[in-house]
Formats: sequence, structure tokens, C-alpha cells
Amino acid sequence: MTLTRAKLRERLEQQISVAEFGRTALVESDIEVVLNAAVTCCAQSLGAEFSKILEYVAETDSFFLRAGHGWGQEYIGMHFADADMDSAAGFALHTGEPVMTPDLQAENRFGTPTLLRKFNIRSAINVLIRVEGENYGILEVDSPEVDAFEEDDKHFLASFANHLAAAIERHRLHDRLTAETRQSEMLLRELQHRVKNNLQVANSLISMQRRTATTDDGRRQLDMVGSRIGAMQVLFEQLYKRNEAAGTTDLSAYLRSLCANLTDFHGFDTRGIRLDIDIEPLSIEIDRAVPLGLIVNEFIVNSFKHAFSEGHGCVMVTLKRLDEGR
Repeated sequence: MTLTRAKLRERLEQQISVAEFGRTALVESDIEVVLNAAVTCCAQSLGAEFSKILEYVAETDSFFLRAGHGWGQEYIGMHFADADMDSAAGFALHTGEPVMTPDLQAENRFGTPTLLRKFNIRSAINVLIRVEGENYGILEVDSPEVDAFEEDDKHFLASFANHLAAAIERHRLHDRLTAETRQSEMLLRELQHRVKNNLQVANSLISMQRRTATTDDGRRQLDMVGSRIGAMQVLFEQLYKRNEAAGTTDLSAYLRSLCANLTDFHGFDTRGIRLDIDIEPLSIEIDRAVPLGLIVNEFIVNSFKHAFSEGHGCVMVTLKRLDEGR
């Protein structure tokens, strides 16, 4: 009865250890931390002095020590063994079956890798780690004691290898999504840069045509087109510079830049017409900023052209938050 209670307590502690590893795997972004937590969890759960993750390299058909508990940092990354059927790790890799070795010195199926001999390892369990349908490597626990493990330990390690495989898959997915996001951001920046440059070229061409226009109507048409292109150009400059949440822009900075651009383009400051700006900081969706910018553009240009018969006056542009959402 006492033995049964002890076994139940041991299994409960193992489940608690696995749960703690699961939390680490979910919140930790560094895969090396996750792998190190895995080998530590296995060693502690099975009362083993040593454990390791052997990653399989298909090109050389061999294993290297990816993470380890008890071995020393100097052995991490070193070649461990060839992945053939002459080693317990290789046998587990090729058959997919867990391999428990009660006594390596009495074992006639497999050879003993150099590292295991160096640390006087006598018994071991090897289980396969499969990630995304492929053989990732081997999860192994080792002990210098003979017959240190039981059948239940083999089943526990095989189950833990599945948890570890899921954690590795999540991190691979995270890395792929991160790479795709960076690629998309780079392409978006390149697109914004090209659009901004094209708008600058278009604006320059319109300015040249405006200077050579021979009729007032022609100049007015070019002014209208130039102002609208200028409004879009200012917005794209804001987008190109910003590092804010995707899909939003600083409306106050956009409108200030737009007003300055209109003043320079039309030369209103030389005609006695003053532009007063009273704008509060406000972040807004880009889809809403575009039509608002065009409205302000039309308002300012038409005010300058038609509102001041005496040739001087003031135009005010005001942006204030009235309440939440307005």
C-alpha cells in the first residue's frame, strides 16, 4: 500500500513537472530555453542524473547534442553518434519504437557512444521526437546505475516527447510567421517608398507645367490636380515615417504637413493670407485620413482663392476631440 502511494505521488509530481514545462513552452520565445527546460524536466521527473536531446542531421545521417542536462556546456553542439542501427538512438530513430537499455555493458545489440563511456553511463531510455511528420531527433535519459528505469518511465518519456514535439512545432510556426511579417513589412515600406517617389515626380511635373501654362483656366486646373497630389504625397510621407500600429496614422501631423505643403505650393504667405492651425494630437484609421485630407485640401485652396476679395485675411484649421469617438 505504501509503495502504491509512493508511485502515485511520483506520477503526480511528473504531471506537475510536465505542466510547468508546458507553461514555459507557451510563453518562452527562445527555443533554446524551451529545449533546456525539457531536458531538465525529464531528468528531474525520472530521477536521472543525465538527459539530452539529440538532433538528427539527415545530410550526415548522424546526431549532435542539441541540449543536455548534467553533461556540461562544453559538450552541447558536439557530434554524438552516427544514426545507424548500431546505436540505441539510431534504432529508436529508424523504428520509431522507444528503446530501454538496462545495462549498456551487457548490451549486445548496440555499441556505446564515446560520451556515454566517458560519463560511465550504464542504463538509458531513447524515444523518438517527430516534428511536423519528420524525425527531429531523440529524447534520452541516462544513468550511471544499472537497471535505473522501469517500463512506466519509458512510457512517460515517450509521452513527454510528444509534448516537446508540439512545443517545437509552435516555435517553428512562430518563426515562420515572424519571417513572413518582416518580409511583408519590408515589401510595404518599399511600396510606400516607390509611391512617395512617384508622387514627388508627378508633383514636380505639374509645377513645371503650371509655370508654363498660358491661360488662367489651365493654371487653375493644374493647381487643383497639384493640390490633390500634394495631399496624397503628404499622407504617404507620414506613412513612410511612422512606426505605429498598422492601419492608423497621426492625423494632426498629417494635417499640419498638408497645410505647410499647400502654403509652399501656392505661395499664399506672400499674398497677405494667414493660415492659423489649432490641431490636437489624434490617431485615426488611414481609410478615414485620406478623405479628410482631401476635404481640408479643397477647403483651404478654395478659401484662399475665393474668400478674400481684398487680398488678405485668415483661414483657420481646427481639430479638437469633442468626446469619445467624435
